[in-house]
Amino acid sequence: MDEETAKGMKMRGEMAIRELVSILDADQIKEHCSDEEFVQIKRGIGLSIALIGTELVSVVYRQYPELDPIKNS
Repeated sequence: MDEETAKGMKMRGEMAIRELVSILDADQIKEHCSDEEFVQIKRGIGLSIALIGTELVSVVYRQYPELDPIKNS
């Protein structure tokens, strides 16, 4: 993949992660779910974030390590 495509994938992956995290930040989610449901939702969001990181963003970082903010801090 070319670098512009990689940058776009990284940006969209990061946006998806932020969007998933925002679900947990929404107070109404916890207020309208049982504790058991909330635990399931948190787990699903965590698994989704992990997959985005391992299956999308890490692909970009392997090919373009200079885009990885952790390695370049």
